[in-house]
Amino acid sequence: MCEVGEQARLLRDGHADVALMHRPFDDLAGFDTEDLCVEGQVAILPAGHPLASRDQLTMADVRDVPDLPIARWPRLDGSYPEGPGPEVHTRSQLAQLVAPGKTLLVIPASSRAWQ
Repeated sequence: MCEVGEQARLLRDGHADVALMHRPFDDLAGFDTEDLCVEGQVAILPAGHPLASRDQLTMADVRDVPDLPIARWPRLDGSYPEGPGPEVHTRSQLAQLVAPGKTLLVIPASSRAWQ
C-alpha cells in the first residue's frame, strides 16, 4: 500500500513488482502497461462552491478556478510543479484542504468512496 503518486517510484526501485496506476496522471514511462479499466472522473469541491451545484464539469471548467487552485503533487524528484495550489503529500492531507476551500481535486469515480 502506498500514497497517490508513489507507485512509479516503488516499481522503479524494486520495492514493487506490479501497481495500479492512473493514466494520464501517473508516470508510465518505461513500463509495460495493460489497461484494466476506463472510468470517468469526478471533481470534489467544497459544498458551497458554485461549481459544486453543476451536474457535469469538464477539465477546462476545473483546470483554472481562480479561488480554488488544484493541489500539486510532488514529481519523482520531490520538487513540485509551479502553480498556486497547495503542495500535498497524502490523500488525507488533500481531503482536509477541500472542505475549507483551499483546493479541489479530480479523481477516478471509483475513488470517491474514500473522500
